Amino acid sequence: MSRTTLPLLSVNGNPYAISFEEAETKAHINYALLEEDHGPAPSISTDALPLHITTVDLITVIDSVRSGVGRDNRDIYATVLAPLFKKLAIKHTYTQTKSASDITNFARSLDLSKSHTIVLISGDTSVYELYNGLFSQHYTGTAQPLHVALIPFGSGNSISLSSGISSIETAIQYLFTSSTSTSLPFYKATLPPGTHTTTGTPITTPLLFSVTLTFAIHANLVWVAEQPDLRDVGIDRFKIAAARVLEQDLTVPLSLTCATTGSPSSSSKQLTKSTAHAYLNVLAVPCIEKGYYISPNSHIDNQQLHIIHFDVAPPDDLMSLLSMPYQGPQTQHIHHPSVEYIAVPKEESIFIEFLDERVEKSTCCIDGIVVRVDEPKGKRVQIDSVTRDEIGFDLKVVGMNAI
Repeated sequence: MSRTTLPLLSVNGNPYAISFEEAETKAHINYALLEEDHGPAPSISTDALPLHITTVDLITVIDSVRSGVGRDNRDIYATVLAPLFKKLAIKHTYTQTKSASDITNFARSLDLSKSHTIVLISGDTSVYELYNGLFSQHYTGTAQPLHVALIPFGSGNSISLSSGISSIETAIQYLFTSSTSTSLPFYKATLPPGTHTTTGTPITTPLLFSVTLTFAIHANLVWVAEQPDLRDVGIDRFKIAAARVLEQDLTVPLSLTCATTGSPSSSSKQLTKSTAHAYLNVLAVPCIEKGYYISPNSHIDNQQLHIIHFDVAPPDDLMSLLSMPYQGPQTQHIHHPSVEYIAVPKEESIFIEFLDERVEKSTCCIDGIVVRVDEPKGKRVQIDSVTRDEIGFDLKVVGMNAI
C-alpha cells in the first residue's frame, strides 16, 4: 500500500506534513502528522491565529464517526488535529457521535447568545442536522458569530466541494489559517401533512436545506438504500439500490409552479413544460459529489435555486444522460433536448404538487434526508429562500471560496 505525504502547515516556524495511505476503497487511511519539510505550506503561529479561533467563546470539534466509510484507521482528530491544537495552544472540546440524533440535540441546546466555532469532521448530513437543530430553537435574541469549519469525511461532501474545500488537507489549512468566513444561504421546505421518514417518523415542521431537494430517480435511490436490508452494506448499497430502482417505473408525475405571493394563485408561472419527470432536482450548489457538475450555473454563496428536469427515457438513455455532468463544469447536458434547466429568482416561492396517488411517487430527498407523503395526490411542497433573521442564526463557513 503506497503512502502519500503532502506539505500541510508551518506552525511557529516549524514545517509539518500530512501523510496517509489509500485503501482499496480509495479512502485515505492511517493518517500521520510529520514534522518534516515537504514544500511550501501556509504559515501560522500561536500569536497570529484567525478570528474564528481567537474571538469566539467556545470551539467544539464534533466527529461524526459513522459518516462516509467510518473511522476504521481514519482517526484524523487523534493523529493530526489534536496535535495541531496542542502545538497552537487552542482550547477546545472534542466529542464523537454515538447516535444519529447527537448533532441535532447538540444544535438544539447550543447557547446562541455566545459565539462559537464548530469543527465538523463529517459529511453533508451532519451539516444538515446541525442547521436544522439550530432552526428548531426559533431563537429570537441577538445571535453571536457562529462559524463552521468543515473537514470533509462524508460520501458526497457537496457543501465542502462547492465551497472550494476540495480535500482534507485544504480543510485543515483553512481551519487554522483562513481569514474569511462566508454566510451559508438557506432555503425552507414546507412539507404537506402525512410526510414521514424511512423509519416512519412524521415530519410536522418546515426543514432547511442548503444543497438540494430532489425527486424521482435520485430520491428513490436514496430511499431504497436506506431500507433495513441495505443500511449496513456500506457504499455498495447504492449500486444495489440503483439496480432495483431501474427495474421500476421511473415516471414521477409532478407539477412545478412559482409565484411571488407565497401561495399558488392564478398568476403562478409553470416552471417545467413536462409534468412527467425521470429526474428532478432543485439545486443550490453546482456539484453534489466530486466532479459531478449537475448545475453549472449554481454557486453556493449566491442565494438562487436552479431546477433541472430530465424527461422520461429508456434506462440506458437515462443513465447516459445522468453520466454527462461528470464531463466537468462546462458540461453540455443542460442544453440536451431532454433536459430543462431553470433559474428561479430568490423572491419567488416554488410549489411542487403531487399528481399521483401512489405514496412511492412522492419520494423526496432533502440534503440526504429522504421522506415520503401519505395520500400525496393534490398535496404540495413549498420552497422559499429565507434570511438569517427569519431562521435566528447566521452560519458562516470558514474559508468558503465558492466554485
